[in-house]
Formats: sequence, structure tokens, C-alpha cells
Amino acid sequence: MLKLWPRSPSGLTPIEPRSTTAVQPGSPNLLASVRRIYIEQGWLSEEVLNRQEIIVGASGATSLLEAVAAILPPGLVITTDPIYYIFCELLQRQGFELLAVPEDGQGIDTSILRTKIDQLGDRRHDGGQAGFYFYLTFKNLPTHDRSPLFRYLARCTGDESVDGPSAHRYGRVVYVPGEFCVAPGGDLVEIGQRQLRIAYGFEESSEIEWAIRVMGDAAAYASS
Repeated sequence: MLKLWPRSPSGLTPIEPRSTTAVQPGSPNLLASVRRIYIEQGWLSEEVLNRQEIIVGASGATSLLEAVAAILPPGLVITTDPIYYIFCELLQRQGFELLAVPEDGQGIDTSILRTKIDQLGDRRHDGGQAGFYFYLTFKNLPTHDRSPLFRYLARCTGDESVDGPSAHRYGRVVYVPGEFCVAPGGDLVEIGQRQLRIAYGFEESSEIEWAIRVMGDAAAYASS
């Protein structure tokens, strides 16, 4: 969960209304990266950011998922097994039905998924929308925010022939580098440099296929 607060004249992080504890701004590394990306992508100017305090909530993702569950009408949720039990129990309390599918070495087992969908009978034609969450590990391909892969997808290589015209510099595909998902100084720091987290939610199939092709182009660019 990302929030921008007006910076206090005292330089202290303000307290959220009706909160009894001071707001913790979050990881300095993550905050610096968020600030840099906002400036590089042209979403906010440095002048505007200098007047704001960037705060990343530790439980923001769960809060957003809870909000989604409260807004969407109850239906069928397909997830992996083992499940994210905290959120899945919340979904069940909200009236959602879970369809848990085991994973293999490549992620969700698509053959079992197909079988379970077929077993739904006519219910599988009810429509709906899907979201996917992937955590990928590459053998040799760096994914951190200085890597050619990231910069190609973010259009910030510095080469206009690769990035495209400056007026169209929105990122091609946005992912979270694995370096932000592991503990600094922990045992997974090295492998985190070769991991990424990406989610698709509510996009059309054609857009997902396009994103996969673009990520393939980025991998080829980074490996050249």
C-alpha cells in the first residue's frame, strides 16, 4: 500500500487520522526505488515528491485483497494448494467458493486445473474474470531494477531506438524485482537478483499474450 503524505515542516512522519501509532514509512531501499521510478516514468516531478512523504504499509497487500473481497460479488476463486490461508479464510467468510489446485515444479498443475474446470459442468461457462500471480526464478538472467531486462520493460535504457519516443514512455510490462521480496542480508539475496514477481488481473487474453511476448523480447535484449 503506497501513500503520499504532505511532508511535515518538522521532517517527522505524520500520524494517520484516527490512528494511535505513528506511521512507519517502510524500507528505505524500497522508498528510494519508488521515488526514482515515479520521477523516471514522469508520473510525478521531483519538486512534487520533495513536498511529500512516501509511506509503504507493511500489510497493504492484504488490506487491498480484503477490499476487493468486500466489493466483488461472491463467486468461485481458483487458487494454488497450499493456499494463502489468511486470505482464503476471509474469502470463505465472505461467501466465496475455493477451488484449490496443487502445484508441480512449474507452478499450478495445469492438467489438474483443466480437470477441475471440466468438473464444474455448466458453471464453467458463467463467465467471470481471472487474475494470475507468478514468482519466477531465472538461472542466469538478472531482474533487479538496474538490469537490462527491467530497463527494457520500463523504457529507461537511455536508447531511444529501444525505449521509443519520449512522449510514450509508459512501461511496457511492470514487475516487482525479486530483490525487494527477500530479506536484506539474508540467505536469498543472491537468488533474489534473478527473481521477479508479476501479476495479471482482469486483462484480456490478448493483452496477456502480448505481455508474454514482450517479456520474451526483453529477455532476448538482456541476453544479447
